[in-house]
Amino acid sequence: MNLLFKKGCLIALLLFSQVLLAQLKTYSFEEIDSLSIQKPIVVFLHTNWCKHCKTMQKETFTNKAVIKELNNNYFYIPLDAEYKETILFNEKKYHYATNPRKGKVHELAEELGSHLNRIKYPSIIVLNRKKEVVHTYRSRLKPKGLLRLLNDIKLNEAL
Repeated sequence: MNLLFKKGCLIALLLFSQVLLAQLKTYSFEEIDSLSIQKPIVVFLHTNWCKHCKTMQKETFTNKAVIKELNNNYFYIPLDAEYKETILFNEKKYHYATNPRKGKVHELAEELGSHLNRIKYPSIIVLNRKKEVVHTYRSRLKPKGLLRLLNDIKLNEAL
Protein backbone atom coordinates (compact mmCIF):
# COMPACT_ATOMS: atom_id res chain seq x y z
CA MET A 1 0.00 0.00 0.00
CA ASN A 2 2.81 2.40 0.90
CA LEU A 3 4.57 1.72 -2.43
CA LEU A 4 1.33 2.29 -4.34
CA PHE A 5 0.81 5.60 -2.52
CA LYS A 6 4.37 6.72 -3.36
CA LYS A 7 3.89 5.83 -7.04
CA GLY A 8 0.61 7.74 -7.09
CA CYS A 9 2.25 10.79 -5.54
CA LEU A 10 5.12 10.60 -8.03
CA ILE A 11 2.72 10.42 -10.98
CA ALA A 12 0.68 13.33 -9.61
CA LEU A 13 3.86 15.37 -9.13
CA LEU A 14 5.01 14.66 -12.69
CA LEU A 15 1.62 15.62 -14.12
CA PHE A 16 1.51 18.79 -12.03
CA SER A 17 5.03 19.77 -13.13
CA GLN A 18 4.00 19.32 -16.79
CA VAL A 19 1.07 21.67 -16.21
CA LEU A 20 3.39 24.24 -14.63
CA LEU A 21 5.91 23.94 -17.45
CA ALA A 22 3.17 24.52 -20.02
CA GLN A 23 2.20 27.93 -18.62
CA LEU A 24 2.43 30.92 -20.89
CA LYS A 25 4.68 33.57 -19.37
CA THR A 26 3.08 36.98 -19.62
CA TYR A 27 4.76 40.32 -19.18
CA SER A 28 3.67 43.91 -18.71
CA PHE A 29 5.00 46.79 -20.78
CA GLU A 30 6.68 48.16 -17.66
CA GLU A 31 8.46 44.83 -17.02
CA ILE A 32 9.83 44.72 -20.54
CA ASP A 33 11.18 48.25 -20.24
CA SER A 34 13.08 47.22 -17.11
CA LEU A 35 14.62 44.00 -18.49
CA SER A 36 18.16 43.91 -19.83
CA ILE A 37 17.43 41.14 -22.35
CA GLN A 38 15.74 42.07 -25.58
CA LYS A 39 13.35 39.88 -27.52
CA PRO A 40 10.61 40.63 -30.00
CA ILE A 41 7.24 41.33 -28.38
CA VAL A 42 3.90 39.74 -29.22
CA VAL A 43 0.94 41.80 -28.04
CA PHE A 44 -2.49 40.16 -27.93
CA LEU A 45 -4.94 43.07 -28.21
CA HIS A 46 -8.34 42.06 -26.86
CA THR A 47 -11.39 43.12 -24.87
CA ASN A 48 -13.45 41.32 -22.25
CA TRP A 49 -16.59 41.38 -24.41
CA CYS A 50 -15.01 39.97 -27.61
CA LYS A 51 -16.05 36.33 -28.15
CA HIS A 52 -13.25 35.68 -30.69
CA CYS A 53 -10.75 37.03 -28.16
CA LYS A 54 -12.03 34.62 -25.53
CA THR A 55 -11.77 31.74 -28.01
CA MET A 56 -8.14 32.62 -28.72
CA GLN A 57 -7.40 32.84 -25.00
CA LYS A 58 -8.88 29.36 -24.45
CA GLU A 59 -7.63 27.59 -27.57
CA THR A 60 -4.61 29.36 -29.04
CA PHE A 61 -2.78 30.58 -25.97
CA THR A 62 -3.16 27.26 -24.12
CA ASN A 63 -1.67 25.23 -26.97
CA LYS A 64 1.66 23.65 -25.94
CA ALA A 65 3.45 24.50 -29.20
CA VAL A 66 2.28 28.13 -29.04
CA ILE A 67 3.33 28.39 -25.38
CA LYS A 68 6.76 26.95 -26.17
CA GLU A 69 7.30 29.31 -29.13
CA LEU A 70 6.18 32.41 -27.23
CA ASN A 71 8.05 31.55 -24.00
CA ASN A 72 11.30 30.77 -25.85
CA ASN A 73 11.41 33.51 -28.45
CA TYR A 74 9.16 36.43 -27.44
CA PHE A 75 7.86 38.57 -24.64
CA TYR A 76 4.09 37.99 -24.64
CA ILE A 77 1.79 40.79 -23.47
CA PRO A 78 -1.99 40.47 -23.36
CA LEU A 79 -3.42 44.00 -23.59
CA ASP A 80 -7.04 44.70 -22.76
CA ALA A 81 -7.93 47.66 -24.99
CA GLU A 82 -10.22 48.95 -22.24
CA TYR A 83 -7.63 48.75 -19.45
CA LYS A 84 -8.18 51.77 -17.24
CA GLU A 85 -4.74 52.23 -15.66
CA THR A 86 -1.83 54.26 -17.00
CA ILE A 87 0.87 52.26 -18.81
CA LEU A 88 4.47 53.43 -19.08
CA PHE A 89 6.15 52.07 -22.21
CA ASN A 90 9.22 53.35 -24.03
CA GLU A 91 9.44 56.29 -21.62
CA LYS A 92 5.95 57.48 -22.55
CA LYS A 93 2.75 57.41 -20.48
CA TYR A 94 -0.39 56.03 -22.08
CA HIS A 95 -3.82 56.56 -20.52
CA TYR A 96 -7.33 55.24 -20.80
CA ALA A 97 -9.24 57.76 -22.86
CA THR A 98 -12.79 58.51 -23.88
CA ASN A 99 -13.02 59.76 -27.42
CA PRO A 100 -16.47 60.71 -28.71
CA ARG A 101 -15.73 59.25 -32.15
CA LYS A 102 -13.80 56.15 -31.07
CA GLY A 103 -15.36 55.29 -27.73
CA LYS A 104 -13.45 54.20 -24.66
CA VAL A 105 -10.06 52.74 -25.47
CA HIS A 106 -6.58 52.77 -23.98
CA GLU A 107 -4.18 55.09 -25.82
CA LEU A 108 -1.56 52.34 -26.13
CA ALA A 109 -4.10 49.95 -27.64
CA GLU A 110 -5.04 52.66 -30.10
CA GLU A 111 -1.43 53.41 -30.99
CA LEU A 112 -0.46 49.77 -31.48
CA GLY A 113 -3.67 48.42 -32.95
CA SER A 114 -5.09 51.17 -35.13
CA HIS A 115 -5.21 50.73 -38.86
CA LEU A 116 -6.98 53.41 -40.87
CA ASN A 117 -8.07 54.88 -37.51
CA ARG A 118 -9.89 51.67 -36.49
CA ILE A 119 -9.09 48.91 -34.03
CA LYS A 120 -10.23 45.34 -34.62
CA TYR A 121 -10.36 42.65 -31.95
CA PRO A 122 -8.58 40.37 -31.58
CA SER A 123 -5.30 41.61 -33.02
CA ILE A 124 -1.81 40.20 -32.82
CA ILE A 125 0.85 42.92 -32.93
CA VAL A 126 4.52 42.00 -33.25
CA LEU A 127 7.20 44.47 -32.22
CA ASN A 128 10.89 44.02 -32.97
CA ARG A 129 13.68 44.34 -30.40
CA LYS A 130 13.64 48.12 -30.92
CA LYS A 131 9.94 48.08 -29.91
CA GLU A 132 8.76 49.06 -33.38
CA VAL A 133 5.63 47.48 -34.85
CA VAL A 134 6.67 45.12 -37.65
CA HIS A 135 3.41 43.24 -38.16
CA THR A 136 -0.27 43.42 -37.22
CA TYR A 137 -2.75 40.60 -37.76
CA ARG A 138 -6.32 41.74 -37.18
CA SER A 139 -8.41 38.59 -36.74
CA ARG A 140 -8.77 35.41 -34.72
CA LEU A 141 -5.99 32.85 -35.13
CA LYS A 142 -5.98 29.16 -34.28
CA PRO A 143 -2.75 27.69 -32.87
CA LYS A 144 -1.37 26.54 -36.25
CA GLY A 145 -2.18 29.91 -37.78
CA LEU A 146 -0.36 31.82 -35.04
CA LEU A 147 2.68 29.53 -35.29
CA ARG A 148 2.75 29.96 -39.08
CA LEU A 149 2.44 33.75 -38.70
CA LEU A 150 5.30 33.93 -36.18
CA ASN A 151 7.47 31.71 -38.38
CA ASP A 152 6.79 33.85 -41.46
CA ILE A 153 7.61 37.01 -39.51
CA LYS A 154 10.87 35.49 -38.25
CA LEU A 155 11.85 34.59 -41.82
CA ASN A 156 10.89 37.92 -43.37
CA GLU A 157 11.49 40.57 -40.74
CA ALA A 158 14.50 41.79 -38.82
CA LEU A 159 13.28 41.09 -35.31
